[in-house]
Amino acid sequence: MAPRHTVVLAENHPEMREQLSRLLQNDLDIVCAVDDGISAFRAVAEHEPSLAILDVSMPKMSGIEVAHELKKLKLATRIIFISIQSDRDFVQAMTSLGASYVAKVRMRTDLLIAVREVLNGRIFISPT
Repeated sequence: MAPRHTVVLAENHPEMREQLSRLLQNDLDIVCAVDDGISAFRAVAEHEPSLAILDVSMPKMSGIEVAHELKKLKLATRIIFISIQSDRDFVQAMTSLGASYVAKVRMRTDLLIAVREVLNGRIFISPT
């Protein structure tokens, strides 16, 4: 049996972090779930998961700042941003980092699709 892909979750709202965990627990091994950007950076650097799912707006360091710092480490970890923001410039900033984007309002329908796409080397953007 092939090993399951791993994920680090970073979301500062406990209810949303729990919802993310429930959505992903059958498909991925959640190695860490954190509530701020610095903890997210450290967890990804330490565990080198297949995926990092990052809230864009977190305390201590934004998800986009985390992604910039992770890029410097040249890890194979792929990034999916989650956010309530969806304007074109904002989404462009995320995709310019080679990351995918899931709108929080579409998490139930889009997150697992995004995970599959990202693990197959593609970028996923929630329709807005």
